[in-house]
Amino acid sequence: MTDFKRSRSALKGLALVVFCIATFAGVFGLVTMAPTVIVDKMLERDIKTQAHLWETRVITRLAAGKSVFENRWLTEIDKEFLKNITLSSDIYRFALFTREGRVFWSSNEDEIGRTISASFFADIIATGEDYYTHMAVRPSEVDDFDLHAVAREEGGLREVAEIFTPVVRNGEVLGAIEFFTDITDIRNTFILRVRIGLGVICATVLGLVTAIVLVIRRANRVAVRRLNAQTVTERELLEAQLQMAREVRLLGELNEWLQSSRSLDELFDMVGRFMTHILPVCEGSVYVYSNSRDVLDGWASWNGG
Repeated sequence: MTDFKRSRSALKGLALVVFCIATFAGVFGLVTMAPTVIVDKMLERDIKTQAHLWETRVITRLAAGKSVFENRWLTEIDKEFLKNITLSSDIYRFALFTREGRVFWSSNEDEIGRTISASFFADIIATGEDYYTHMAVRPSEVDDFDLHAVAREEGGLREVAEIFTPVVRNGEVLGAIEFFTDITDIRNTFILRVRIGLGVICATVLGLVTAIVLVIRRANRVAVRRLNAQTVTERELLEAQLQMAREVRLLGELNEWLQSSRSLDELFDMVGRFMTHILPVCEGSVYVYSNSRDVLDGWASWNGG
């Protein structure tokens, strides 16, 4: 029984260790992976909002407004304004598209005349929906990198967000504006902050869970000790009651034998044998006064008495 209890206790301890390892692994994975997903969703929503603001600014400053996406005619003032956008904002490249997906103006002149053949332009942008994606690129692919990136290290990749916002008039899509922005530094900063926040929260929760588990284990141990003590007491009481019942039974049998004995020798022989059972750990003898009342005669003994 002792070996069984030890094995059971060892299994419980092993299960607790496995549970703790699994919990810490899950928390580590959560703190490592979740911030990236959370921050990317936050940045996507924020960049879409900023893109619509920039779309409004661009269109309101163009001489022809939204009509420029139909006639594709830009004044010199329009071109100067568009060039200055990349110098005075976190947008490092942007382009104006016709409804067919052809670039008719871009901050990167090499892009002018390019036509997008990807299906998303017709499937998403042409229906009036935004299209957002972000990718990792080499710093050399970021126009005016020193101007738009806080970091000056050329070695690592940069995280770049690209978003197309459709230009709509009276429910009709006239074209689209494509914005590029370097989100590496703000993304890394937010990921670090979210990781720290999640780490603090997870550490607090783990601390509370650990404290609760320890309190429960301690309470269980106290309850088990009390139960064991109660079991021992009940077992001792039961053994005492069984011993008493056995002694009563033996005394009853002795009484029957005494009444059926035919001589004193037989009687005292029975007494010696029964006392061995009734008092198994005690030595003893029976003495009887002689007829003269001045001498004690030994008639029976047990356990070497």
